[in-house]
Amino acid sequence: MNGVTLGHSYGVKKKLVLSASCRSREIIFIKGYKICHSARIILTLISALLLMACYYTSITYFRVDEVIVPDVIDKSVNEAARILRKQGLKGEINLETHHIQIPKGFIISQDPQKGSMVKKNRIINLEVSNGPEKNKIPNVMGLTLREAEVEITNGGFRLSPTIDYVFDSSVPENIIIKQIPSPNVMKEAGTEINLIVSRGKEDI
Repeated sequence: MNGVTLGHSYGVKKKLVLSASCRSREIIFIKGYKICHSARIILTLISALLLMACYYTSITYFRVDEVIVPDVIDKSVNEAARILRKQGLKGEINLETHHIQIPKGFIISQDPQKGSMVKKNRIINLEVSNGPEKNKIPNVMGLTLREAEVEITNGGFRLSPTIDYVFDSSVPENIIIKQIPSPNVMKEAGTEINLIVSRGKEDI
C-alpha cells in the first residue's frame, strides 16, 4: 500500500512539476514575444527617424540657391567674368565669331539670357566677338558707279554716300577713276569706300 501510494504520489508530483514547467516556458515565450515585438517597433521607429533625418540633412546639404542671370552683352570678357562671378555664376566661351559692330573681345550673346533664374555655379555660355571680319577690298576702278556699288556691297563693304565727281577727258562719264582705300587691301568688313567718278570731258 505504501509503495503504491508513494508511486502514485510521485507520479502526481511529476505531472505537477511538468505542468508548472510548461506554464513557465509558456509565460517566458509570451514575455519574450512581447519583448521582441516591442523591440521591432522601437527599431522601426528609430529607422524611420534616421531616414527622415538623412532626408532633411541631404536637402539642406545639396540645396543650391537660385540667382538672376545678369546682362553681360557688350561687356568685355574680363568684365563679364567679374559680373558673373559676383553673382555666383561661371562664364564659358563656347563660340567666337566676327561682328561688324561689336569690338574684338566683347560679348555678342549669352545663354541663358539675362533675367533668367538659375542655380548658383551654373555655367553661362558666351559668344565672343573677334571684331569685324577682314576682307580684300575689290578693285572697282574702270566700272560704272552702279557696278562698283554691287561689287563693294558683295565684298562686305559700304559705299560712302559722298561721291566726288571730276572732269576727265581720258575716262568716260560715270566711270570710276579712283577709290579710297586702294584695291586689294585687307580691311575690316563694313569699311566705307570712297569713290571718285569721271564726269567725262569738260565742255569748253
